[in-house]
Amino acid sequence: MHLIPLKRKISRIEIVQEEMTKLLPKKIIKVLEILAPTRNIIIKGGFAKTILGQILKNEKKIEKNRALDNAWEKPLDIDLILTFIGTKKKNLPFLNEKVIELKEKLQRTGFELSGRDIELIKGVSNNEGTIRKILETREMTMNEVILVPEEKQWFLYHTDEAHRDTINSVAMLTVNNPPTVRYDYGRLITSPYGTIRLLRFFIEEKVETIYLPRWWIERNNEEAEKISRPKLSSYGLILAERYAEFPKLQTKLIKILNEFELTNASDFNEYKKEQEILFQKYSGKKFELVKETSFKQLQTALLKKQERQTDRRRERKKLRTVCSHFVESFICTHCHKECKIKHCAKCNKVEIIPKETKIAAHLYYVFCNETFIKSDRYWDKQGFYPEFPDKVG
Repeated sequence: MHLIPLKRKISRIEIVQEEMTKLLPKKIIKVLEILAPTRNIIIKGGFAKTILGQILKNEKKIEKNRALDNAWEKPLDIDLILTFIGTKKKNLPFLNEKVIELKEKLQRTGFELSGRDIELIKGVSNNEGTIRKILETREMTMNEVILVPEEKQWFLYHTDEAHRDTINSVAMLTVNNPPTVRYDYGRLITSPYGTIRLLRFFIEEKVETIYLPRWWIERNNEEAEKISRPKLSSYGLILAERYAEFPKLQTKLIKILNEFELTNASDFNEYKKEQEILFQKYSGKKFELVKETSFKQLQTALLKKQERQTDRRRERKKLRTVCSHFVESFICTHCHKECKIKHCAKCNKVEIIPKETKIAAHLYYVFCNETFIKSDRYWDKQGFYPEFPDKVG
């Protein structure tokens, strides 16, 4: 999936460190003080959302900062972005040394920095283009917020969509994060991993509402059945492992999975056992959580994966040039446009033709995809679980 220019409106908030110490817990301030002197570092995830939440709470735009106070009992994660100039391969030894140094400093404050919580982005940390690239490649609108710490002053960047959905307490997927979204006959929908991310945010009370239309789940279920894969791939089992010591979250998980017809299991242990059996049947091996690997090992594996994906894209493009195309067509009835979809099962080429134009549209400009790209899904009230949010705008 190629990056789509989202044209987000991005705002910057300049924060004087002394002012923020009045709003944030001491443990978070301590982490920020450690990170501030480090060049080319950006804070994302829970820490950045906590600061935006505290600003909104201080402005009385929200009552509860869910990034800081929720049902999830584990410590707040530290998610970082390290920027670099040149190629990732050449910078990896230097970046690895920086990560080791940061891990040692943060351990002294009681926080563990995992290699999985570090992202590498080519660019400069305070550059406008780098900031835009980061904010337009997050997996959810409410994650479109980052903090660039500098000594005595921090800079918080967020999109309008992050601001809106933090106030509305809504988790909504974005398009430029391939693990969480996929094309289904040319229509952008959640992947099994995206579904789990949304469910996690709701179960852990990081949000009050998620945008997850039932037809997305139905399409993923049909795809899973076709290839004899568990409905949530291995992610359902990973989530079960995550909640192994949290009975309240286990109860919520099973209730929601039953509501979405993702399992028939009546309790958590039955579901976990069911998923273990399905995983072994599908993969041919027993499920085991991957042990923590080093930052360098993870990044090396990621480079190899990106190379394989590039090769696969070339092969698909080559196949399409010699394919005769289109062996099936149907009408999509999931919105008022009632588009005709033509699909070639051999090379996966798709054409989508809206009813009113009778002309094939670019996939970006098909109504459902365009509103996904703009993160403007509030027109679809039936798509929100458990209900449409009260606050919109």
